[in-house]
Amino acid sequence: MQAIIHILLSGGGGNIDYFYLADITQDTKIHIIATIITSYIYSFHMPLFFFLSGEVYSYTNKNITFSDLIQKKSKRLLIPALIVFLFYYLPIMFFTGYYDSFDLTVMWQIIFPGGNYLWFLESLYICYIFIWILNRWKTNTEAIKYVLVVFVWIIGIFFWKKAVEFVPFGNPFRYFLWFYLGIKAEEIRHTIKLTYRVLFLLFVIQANIWGAQQAFGHGEILIGSISGFLIIPFWVICTESLASRISEKHSYFVKRVASYTFGIYLYSDPLNYLILYLFHRQFGNAGFCCNFTAGILYFSRIFITTFLAVLISKLIKKMGFQYLC
Repeated sequence: MQAIIHILLSGGGGNIDYFYLADITQDTKIHIIATIITSYIYSFHMPLFFFLSGEVYSYTNKNITFSDLIQKKSKRLLIPALIVFLFYYLPIMFFTGYYDSFDLTVMWQIIFPGGNYLWFLESLYICYIFIWILNRWKTNTEAIKYVLVVFVWIIGIFFWKKAVEFVPFGNPFRYFLWFYLGIKAEEIRHTIKLTYRVLFLLFVIQANIWGAQQAFGHGEILIGSISGFLIIPFWVICTESLASRISEKHSYFVKRVASYTFGIYLYSDPLNYLILYLFHRQFGNAGFCCNFTAGILYFSRIFITTFLAVLISKLIKKMGFQYLC
């Protein structure tokens, strides 16, 4: 299931703004369609990621000490984020012209990663700390914990809407709700049976709600939350059903793909900008205005970046730095 979900999420990385490279006066149909698809994926892909992370957490040792938690998650999440940011992300972004000067604003993204794609690692790290604290809070009713989690989510929404440039660590407050729901969903997952008709209905309702929000441009917070509650069960149950039907022969391939998903997350995004830069150097502004070349560019940015990210991950593994991939 992990591989299938991550393959889906990688499709959302294809819509990176290229207008910083060139003065584009006419957009292509390919880019418009890609933008719509990507916007749809963006409507649920990060809540889905944290939801799945919560499900995975439910299988881990809950009695781990705080010091062991910090040590383990720092090595798995924070150290890779810092090393990749300094020695991979920044060099590529300066080379491609995304950043034209080295200043405090750029380095500040380590703490306030508004434009840094590695923010999800920092947010996930804080979510592990939140859940460790919450698990050790003794209360007579579980409802109080839900109220606290929702309160944390409201804080995250405030940061998101009012202080977007100063959201610390990628806004874990906004996503902890989905992390927590993933834990709880895993506890009751086997008691819930949804037919494919119900799942398809959830998908249709969510798609229409998302389409209405895009058309009218209002209710982003409410509609985004409703969309998450509708679409996450759809993708989780569908991918579990698909995974159960994969033969033993093909399951080996899927597991191989899953073993590189973390490396794909770490290394594919800057490669998008590198491909854009090289494409613009070769074809100029005209390449962005042609549907044929725009189509090649879009699909190459999904498949070529994924392929190169896997190669980078394999090389790093051979060098003995498994925690960086």
